[in-house]
Amino acid sequence: MNRLKNKNIYLIRHAQSKANAGEKTFSPKDNHLTEEGMNQAKELVTKFPNKIDFICYSSFVRTYETALPLINLNQGAIIQEWDCIHEFTYLNHDHCANTTVQDRLPLVKQYWERLDPNYSDGKNAESFSEFLARIKITLKKLSALPYENICVFSHGQFIEGLILLLNNPDKSNKKLMELFLSQGKGKNIANCQVVKLDTTFLTDFA
Repeated sequence: MNRLKNKNIYLIRHAQSKANAGEKTFSPKDNHLTEEGMNQAKELVTKFPNKIDFICYSSFVRTYETALPLINLNQGAIIQEWDCIHEFTYLNHDHCANTTVQDRLPLVKQYWERLDPNYSDGKNAESFSEFLARIKITLKKLSALPYENICVFSHGQFIEGLILLLNNPDKSNKKLMELFLSQGKGKNIANCQVVKLDTTFLTDFA
């Protein structure tokens, strides 16, 4: 039985972060929102006319900061941090500390040129296959939630990876990585964009 049927599950990318604005950051986790991002998070609450029953955010601070205005508006909601919905972190953290997105472009290019779903870049980095495994864990966790209106505050690459897997459940990790690359590597979802999940395709993961 698909326990996600008839649920309203909203996937939300975090608001503008300091990295999004071109600033240097020390780690993927400690990348706070900008002032503009804080304003985006405040405006986000108007997109949810119904009471939210469950709110989760990733272990990366920018998702909690984005979720906070909605958390404050829904005092009765269940609030949880889910590490499984953090951003795809495929670069070695030691090579990325105190750098900008622009600084990291050569490393990003090298990673995607490999097109190897099992390759790990080293310390604190994950492979694309590990990324997909986290998505599957997330779908199972969502299927177990006994709530009607659910908000998941996550990241652009994670949300696009989740949708890609749902639409292509039988494809190999290699093929999924090729598709992910060809579709822009998670750059198609704007800050604070809300994606309502189509639960009709979730049976294989529930």
